[in-house]
This record gives sequence, structure tokens and C-alpha cells, in this order.
Amino acid sequence: MITYAQLTGVDEDTARRVLVAARSIAPGVDRLEGEPAKDAVAILRAVARELLPTRGSRHISSQGVATARVSYRDVQSAFTKEDRDSLRSLVGLGDSAGHPEGNFPKARPFKHVWPDEEYS
Repeated sequence: MITYAQLTGVDEDTARRVLVAARSIAPGVDRLEGEPAKDAVAILRAVARELLPTRGSRHISSQGVATARVSYRDVQSAFTKEDRDSLRSLVGLGDSAGHPEGNFPKARPFKHVWPDEEYS
């Protein structure tokens, strides 16, 4: 089981926010064990470190010098497409895009009005 304490190098609040965001991307990621859990922790640590306020960070959306202002992006933006895909693969979720899955009726009442290919 993955906990916020395993995301070292960042404060507790950031670690918790990253873990919650990871759950929305890949449900069940915090219940992984063994090698998959170690892989997930490595990904989540990298994401959490990306959230640290360092100069030039991808998480900073804008900076100012004269008024000393810094604007940060949300936690979800710290996850790259690769991070998201990797976490989904660890919990066994496939790519959400693709062809419809399931059973579709072959005979439809509007088949004569609007002919179409039959799905299998």
C-alpha cells in the first residue's frame, strides 16, 4: 500500500495532494504492492518534486520580478502524459480511447432509413 510518507523530498501536504491526484488518474494506485508499488512511488516522487517551487519549474505558470509574484499550475498539470499512462498501466487500466466495447444489436429499426456497417 502506498502512503504519502513514501513520497520523500516534499512536504506532507504536497505528497497527499499528489497521491489524491494519482488516485483520480489511476484508481487503486495506492493499493499496489511489491514491484508495481515501487514503480508507482518512483513516478509519484518525480511528480511531487516537480511541484517544488524552483525557478524554471514546469509547475510555475508565470513569474514576476518587480512585484515578486509567482503563479502556480494545479497539481494535475504536474503529471505528464507518460506519468498518467504509466500509472494506468500499473493498475491494469488500458487506454481509454478506442473502439466501443460490448454487444451491439445487429438488427436495428432504422436500418432501412440509415444503412450503416454492422458492429460486432
